[in-house]
Amino acid sequence: MIAWPEKSKWMARPAISFALRYGLAPVSVALALVLARIFLYFHWPQPFTGLALSAIAITFWYGSTKSGFVATLLASLVRNYFFQPETSVTARILYDLVFLVFALLMMRVTQDQNELETRVLEQNAELARANEVLKRAELKSQMLIDAIPQQIWSTSPDGTLDYCNQRWRSETGLALEELQGDGWQSILHPDDRDRILNAWRHSVATGTPYQQEERHREADSTYRWFLARGVPLRDSEGRIVRWYGTNTDIQDRKHAEDDLRLLSGQLLQSQDEERRRIAGDLHDSTGQDLVALATTLGQLHDSIPSAQRQPRRILSQCWTLVDSCIRDVRTLSYLLYPPLLDQAGLEDAIRDYVQGFTKRSGIRVALELSPGLDRMPRDVELTLFRIVQEGLTNVQRHSRSDQAEIRIQRHSDLLLEISDHGNNASDTAPKLQEESRYKVGVGILSMQERVKLIGGQLRISRTTSGTTVAVRLPFHLAGNGT
Repeated sequence: MIAWPEKSKWMARPAISFALRYGLAPVSVALALVLARIFLYFHWPQPFTGLALSAIAITFWYGSTKSGFVATLLASLVRNYFFQPETSVTARILYDLVFLVFALLMMRVTQDQNELETRVLEQNAELARANEVLKRAELKSQMLIDAIPQQIWSTSPDGTLDYCNQRWRSETGLALEELQGDGWQSILHPDDRDRILNAWRHSVATGTPYQQEERHREADSTYRWFLARGVPLRDSEGRIVRWYGTNTDIQDRKHAEDDLRLLSGQLLQSQDEERRRIAGDLHDSTGQDLVALATTLGQLHDSIPSAQRQPRRILSQCWTLVDSCIRDVRTLSYLLYPPLLDQAGLEDAIRDYVQGFTKRSGIRVALELSPGLDRMPRDVELTLFRIVQEGLTNVQRHSRSDQAEIRIQRHSDLLLEISDHGNNASDTAPKLQEESRYKVGVGILSMQERVKLIGGQLRISRTTSGTTVAVRLPFHLAGNGT
């Protein structure tokens, strides 16, 4: 197939002249005639017909249809004038029809080419308009992404950062090239780095959404808290093609949480101090008054003659009632605040409390304490004792179990577990139902707040074999103290 040369750009200019377009016909035919004469001079085979067809094709291609027919007419005249074959008139006419047929063919080819070029130009124009619309949409989208009060980012499927919006770049004072790849890791707070990277790698490896509270270094070298979230975008076959995420500034929220935690701690401390005061008053005042009353009733009972049985029986009943009140006051005083906790520490306080709890409830409690459980800071010991107290109370009131276990292990961290053997109907019950069984006394929220104030974590797990309340405290927070 002949590969026709592409039309020159100058042919598409609106300033092209009539002479330039129609002058192409005689020039092409004249050039074909000159070449044919050169071939004849050297006695080569006469090539005029082929050269004339080439001239016609060139004129059609570059000069359009009308000038192409002019070239066809000139080629016929030149051939008949300079190259008359020894044939009849009919043969010469049939021979010249070759130019006409070829001209018609070229006209068709030219028309198809022009239509194709027109369609291409129209499609190019449409593509240009669509591209312009797309560019405007991308610009608006980029402006929107940069304007919203969040840091926007995206990564490749392997978790490598490849984009972040202007807000993140301006707030960190870093260029996109500095944040791309693993560069964003340089802004993480040293205390958060391992936790964040481990969580991010886990999300990338498993395809699970990412969510972490993170501290990022700002342009002024200070750190602010952000809530980072990332979700995967998957194709039709479920493969992750990109990750998209946001960083939301939660610095004000963290300050509010710190203030609330401080206030909560102060309230709990005030509550414990009030319990200590009430416990002391019950033991030292009310308890002693009841003891004195019991002594007086005993003396009065002894002073009544044995023959007066009715008065002696009434006094005996009063003395028994007072004795019961003394025991209840002592128990209540101990439950409000055990003096042994300050005097001997957590281990002795728990042992003493467990013995009293077994006597009162009939529930057998297996106690397993880690060797070398030394004294800890007062707030830590008090919190752990309250968790034991609350946990055993819940076992008594809700689990219907006649036995429980308390384990305190101290290795890399301190771990406190309180377990029962209650008959739970299903291990798939909603978490809310699990925790509702423990909303007594200070309740779950108070237990969680107490543990949070000392830097620990509280977890409640329920299975068909029972419920376990677990508290984990980092070792350095459970250090020795008095």
